[in-house]
Amino acid sequence: LPRRRPPPPAETTWSKHFPSASPDALDLMRRCLSFNPAHRPSAEEALAHEYVAQFHDEAAERRATRLVECIIDDNTQKATCVYRERLYHEITKMKRRKKSAKQGLRGEGQGQGEGDSIS
Repeated sequence: LPRRRPPPPAETTWSKHFPSASPDALDLMRRCLSFNPAHRPSAEEALAHEYVAQFHDEAAERRATRLVECIIDDNTQKATCVYRERLYHEITKMKRRKKSAKQGLRGEGQGQGEGDSIS
């Protein structure tokens, strides 16, 4: 069998495909798209990268108070309409929870009448 040449370094490949990109842009892209997840930057690290420094405003950025979970199993590709329907379902569920919590705060100490519950 003929020997295969090793692939060119990632830096060469990215700069070839995006010749007008700045070195900082290429660096951030290379890091974010690293095959090994352990080598990818966290959201905080990516926001601190030189390429996006002009947009980074720590005072205006919120930090997640809990683990952010992907609600849709993305190990199998689904049709766009499936993702859209699932997202709509999750948004609706979240709005119901917020409305229920808000009503619970307003009516604290008062019993709910029939038909007042949100399902």
